[in-house]
Amino acid sequence: MWLLYVSCAWVAGIFLGSKVSPPLLALAFGLIPFALIPFLPGSRKTLIVAGLCLFALFGGGFRFPSSLPPADEHSLCFYNDTGIVEMQGMVAEEPDIQDRYCLLTFSASEIIVNGEKEEVSGTALIRVPRYPTYRYGDVLKITGGLETPPQFEDFDYESYLARQGIYSIIYYPKVELLDRGQGLKPLQWIYSLRERLSASLARALPEPQGSLAQAILLGLRGNIPDSLYEAFSRTGTAHLLAISGLHISIIIGNVWVAILWTCFCPEKTTAGNIKKSLSGGGCGCQGVIVV
Repeated sequence: MWLLYVSCAWVAGIFLGSKVSPPLLALAFGLIPFALIPFLPGSRKTLIVAGLCLFALFGGGFRFPSSLPPADEHSLCFYNDTGIVEMQGMVAEEPDIQDRYCLLTFSASEIIVNGEKEEVSGTALIRVPRYPTYRYGDVLKITGGLETPPQFEDFDYESYLARQGIYSIIYYPKVELLDRGQGLKPLQWIYSLRERLSASLARALPEPQGSLAQAILLGLRGNIPDSLYEAFSRTGTAHLLAISGLHISIIIGNVWVAILWTCFCPEKTTAGNIKKSLSGGGCGCQGVIVV
C-alpha cells in the first residue's frame, strides 16, 4: 500500500511542478519525518512512508521543469515562428502514413538561420506528401518554417505533442534526401519485418479486410478507408483499431507457451494442463517465454 501512496505523491508533484517551480531546499522537508523517528518509535513505519511521500512529491515537482527543453539557441524550439530555416537531421521513428499525407518524427542535429550554422537538438513533427516515401534512419535536409503546435478549442495539441518530446511542427517543407539507413540496426530490422508482414497481409486478404488486419496486428492504420473508420465509430468499436502491441505480444506469448508445452511435455498435453501453463503453472518450458 505504501507504494501506492508514494506513486500518488509523485504524480501530484509533477502536477504541482507544472504550475509552480519549487525551490531546491524543499527537498529538506522530506527529512523531517525521518528526524522524528527516534522520538516516535511506535510510528516508525508511518513516518518512513511520510518521508518517502514528501521526497516523491518534491521530486516530481523538480522532474517536470527538467523535462522541458532549454530555451537557448541549441534547442530546436528556440527557432519556432522565426521564419524559414534550413535544418538537417534524421527520421527518428517509422513514418505515420495517412491517407493523403505522411507525418515524420524528425530529430534535428543542425540548423542554418540567416546563413549561420548552429548545432541543435530537438524533435519536430513534419507533415509531407505521402509520396515519395521516407523510412526510419533517412537523413534529410528540411527547408521550411518551424511553428509552435497550436491549441484547439477542444484539444490541447501542444501538450499532446509535448508529452512525446515534440515542441515544433512544419507543414509541407522542402525535403532533400541525403542518406539512408543511419538509424539503429535492430530498429531498422523490426520496421523492415513489419513492412514485409504488411505486404503479406495485403496479398493474402482482400480489402477492407487486409487494411483492417494491418491496423489491428501491426498498428498500420494509414490504409484504412474513411468509410470503414466511420463504420467503426458509429458502432462504438473504433478502439479496436488502436490495439497496442502489448496486447498482441501477450496473445503471441500465450500461443508460444502452448506450442512449447506440446513439444517439450507431450505426455502432459491436455486442455487442463495447457490452461494451467498459460496461467503461470506447469513445466519449465515457460522459462523460454520469460527470457
